[in-house]
Amino acid sequence: SSLFWLALGPLIGLLQTFQFLTPSAMEFLSGFSLSYGKIRVFHTNIVVYGWIATSFISAILYIIPKLSETELRLPQLAYWAGWIWNIGLLLNIVLIWAVIVGHPLLSMQPYEYAEAPMLVDLFVVVSAVMVIASVHLTVLKRKRKGLYVAIWYLVGGLYTTAITYLGGNFVVLAFTGLGNQILHAWWLHNAVGMFVTPLGVGIAYYLIPKASQQPLYSHRLSILGFWTLMIFYPATGVHHVLQSPMPTWRSKLAVISAVLLAIPVLA
Repeated sequence: SSLFWLALGPLIGLLQTFQFLTPSAMEFLSGFSLSYGKIRVFHTNIVVYGWIATSFISAILYIIPKLSETELRLPQLAYWAGWIWNIGLLLNIVLIWAVIVGHPLLSMQPYEYAEAPMLVDLFVVVSAVMVIASVHLTVLKRKRKGLYVAIWYLVGGLYTTAITYLGGNFVVLAFTGLGNQILHAWWLHNAVGMFVTPLGVGIAYYLIPKASQQPLYSHRLSILGFWTLMIFYPATGVHHVLQSPMPTWRSKLAVISAVLLAIPVLA
């Protein structure tokens, strides 16, 4: 499924490029209710939730049992999570294309990377809970005593992804005005820092030593990188709205945290 979305997402991005460069030649798309803005949402959602998310989850389901020296627990749970995730993504495309206005479950939300209607969000949450349950139980039942750094990143990344997604797709709805925009900025930035970064780095910590046939230079340094990422990254998202009338301490915390990210990056 990840390879399917990987092929489709960039193709939609290419179509969007032609819309931008030769708008008159692409006017026929308006007859199919495919505006430039709508196609952009298709492109970003498919790349983020179709390609990146499914490839990360598949890598996690392979790497965690390997490093734990045990079989994946509740494999059927993880299997059905894949179906639920992909059905939710297809539903997302259909509902965004249909533009149902005013419905609490079926209407598109006005937040970047969180445009999915609430019904789709529920599909994502159910699928994520199933994956987390399978993976976490596998780690708890592991035969290897120690926890290699990739496990820290992959399991930690699953939880930070869940927390970030809940904040950016559900909690944000409880706020209005500046509070709403601050929380949206937090979500927008942490979709990278608390989802793509820890899971991507965790996969790299498994693949690079495997490919180079060399042990990790320093496991202690890697653990330092993990904890400083988890401590400093969440507060940086607000630097997207620094010039807004937010509390001074909040903007300072965002800037300081952004500078301190040099620690996990260098680690």
